[in-house]
This record gives sequence, structure tokens and C-alpha cells, in this order.
Amino acid sequence: MDSRFLAPLIVFSSLFSVNLSAQKAPGGVDDYSIWALDGDKLPVSNYRALDLVEDFLDLNPEDFNFGKTSTLFFVLKPRTSGSSDLYLKSGDISIYGDRIQHGRISTPLTFHQGRPVIIAIEIQRSSRYSLRANQELRLGDSTLFSLAEMIVYTGVLSRVDRRKVSSNLALKYGLPITENESPKWRDYIASSNRLYWDTRIDRLYANRVLALGASRHEDFWQTQTLSETDWDICLALDFIADQGDMPDVYVADGSFIVFSEKSEEESLLWSCENLHETHPLHDWKFHIQDWNSPAQSVLVRVPRVGKQEDSLFVTDGSQMFFAPQVNISLNTITYEVALSPLQNDIHYFFTNRTTQDCLDSIYQVQGNEINVVAPVQNGTFQIQSLGSGFVESVNLMDGKASVSRSEGQYLVSL
Repeated sequence: MDSRFLAPLIVFSSLFSVNLSAQKAPGGVDDYSIWALDGDKLPVSNYRALDLVEDFLDLNPEDFNFGKTSTLFFVLKPRTSGSSDLYLKSGDISIYGDRIQHGRISTPLTFHQGRPVIIAIEIQRSSRYSLRANQELRLGDSTLFSLAEMIVYTGVLSRVDRRKVSSNLALKYGLPITENESPKWRDYIASSNRLYWDTRIDRLYANRVLALGASRHEDFWQTQTLSETDWDICLALDFIADQGDMPDVYVADGSFIVFSEKSEEESLLWSCENLHETHPLHDWKFHIQDWNSPAQSVLVRVPRVGKQEDSLFVTDGSQMFFAPQVNISLNTITYEVALSPLQNDIHYFFTNRTTQDCLDSIYQVQGNEINVVAPVQNGTFQIQSLGSGFVESVNLMDGKASVSRSEGQYLVSL
């Protein structure tokens, strides 16, 4: 075996182990020194947090000898607010209730309405400082946070590798990472370099990104996920398990269904005048990638907000597929999307069919022509290819326009 896969590994819970011979790594990025995950405490999204108190005595300070450079990733969810007390100290890295102190540099910790966040830190030290820094391992107030995952690399990662690790964590915990000054670094990158979420194509749907699927190299198997941002949404294959568990459904390596939500600005711009006339999924779409699983359906559980539709439909622009309501409770409503009629590499949008929910229009072009009839007489609209992401503006004349296009799937926005 290649010696680079023999780096020491700490798993804080005996419930989980990593098979090093399989070369599994977060985001598919090897050479980590610590990868701690999968505990038995209160869930963060659909994963159980680590128990630092129970496992703290088993930790070896030598395993935290970071050296001159290191790259660290944490997934933290606050349990209290307003505290500046110490949570965890390892060498020259200290996590407090309101900041992370690394050497002389302090990085503020900010949380929005108690939601979990992904924290990535790259640290470079002088040789003298690194020798005297890595001597202390101390636990402070363990009630400050739920720590879902911690990854440490003893070195500096490339920007692509940092993005792969962040993409892995974002999909696991349902945390959006679509905001970045450079569009190139908004993508969600798989270990194979495929894009789970492509900013060229999915740019309007950047508010939240969730996924079901499997990636063996990343030790990623996710048949249920939920988002703790904004209002909760839960996705599951065939049935919804308790939070912290997964439906026992086989998913082939590399198979993914990626859901994404229209960004708030776009949603407000194109939404109906009366939001109560829309259903809870009118801002969501999903994209199937290399799907191979015996799962019969995806269950989508959402809060009971907006218009309560008994059933919905998903559309690819030319066909409608029935998505019935299968459960309703005091606070939530659940729809079922059958997987058998759906195709790989196609984007599907939710609709109630009668009003199209004030959504942008979806077209499947087979006759080399898109005919648009708009509710306004003059103006422009945009045509975006959902294959290449190419966008073109077209002028309306008397509320109509006809555009020639090659075969494919297109999104038309007024």
C-alpha cells in the first residue's frame, strides 16, 4: 500500500471506522492526518454529532502535531449564543464561542439563527513557532457547539482540493457554499472532478443545494438529507427515517440526485403577486446524474406554507409526471416523486400544472424551434441552455418570439 494512506486517523466514535485500504477520504482528497466524524449526540442535519467529553481522554496530542502548514475543516452548530468561552484547544488552534484563534490571528465565528456552518482555515507557521505550539490538547465548555465533523490536513491544499472537501461537507449537511466572488469557485466539485452543481447551468438556483447519492471514494452514502437553513426540507429514498438515520436502500457509486432552490432575489423577482397561490416547491428543481438504484421514489417533505396542493407534478419541459401527496401532518406535507420515468442528465421542475406557478418556462426542443408567448407585449427574455449554460437575450414583438435552437433542454426567463 502507498505509505501516504497510512497517516494516523482518529474517529471519535466506535460506531464508525474508515477502511484505509479503500483509500476513502473527504472529497476524495487524501493525505489527511485526522478525520473525525459520526458520533452519537444531537443530530446536525441528518448526521449525529461527536461526543467530545466521552472520547476526549482517548485522544493523543501527538496526532495533533500540525507542523508548519495545515488546512482544517470544521462543521459546527451552535448550542448557545453570546459566549466567548473556550470550546476546544489543540496546539496553537483554539475554538471559542465567538471566534477561532490560530496563532496570533483571530477569525470571528458568526452564525445565522443557530444554523450550522462549514469553517475552513489554512494556517502557515514559522518552523520555530510550530515546534513550540503543538504541545497542548484541552477541552473547554463542550456545550457550546455540536461538532459534526473535523478534518485536518498537514499541509496546504490546492484550491480545487479545498473546494472538493467543502463540496463534500456541503452536500452532507445541506449547507450552501454557492457564494463566491469568482463564478469558477461556486461549483460543487466531486472527487472525479464532475460537477454536482454547475454555476453556468444552475446559477439561478443557488439558495440551497441538497443531494442524495453515493461516492465510495469519499465514504459518502446518503439516502436521506435535510436542510436546517431557512425552512426545513427533507429528501429521502422510498421512506423517511428518523433524523440521524438513513433508509437502507442501495445506490450505485457515482449516482446522484441533486436538488437546488432558486435564489431569494430571483424568487422575489419572478414570483406570483400573491405568494399564497404558489406551492412550497415552486422554487425547486432537481437534476439526475448517472442514477442507478432500485429505489422507487424520492419523498420530499416540506413545511405547510403557501397553497396546499393535494398533488404536484414534475416537468422536464415536454412531459408532466404525477407527484402525489402521500402524507400530511400539522406542520408538514410530503410528496412522492416516482423515479422510474425520469432520465439521467435532465433537469426537472415542480409545478401544479394549472398555473405553472409563475415559474420561468422550461422547454424541451425537438423541432429546432422555441415559440414564446409572453404576458407582456414588449421587452426581452433570456434563453439558457441547460446543457451548456449558454445564455442569450431575445427581444419580444407583440408578446411573441420564435427562436431556432438545437435539440436540448432550455430555460426561458422573462
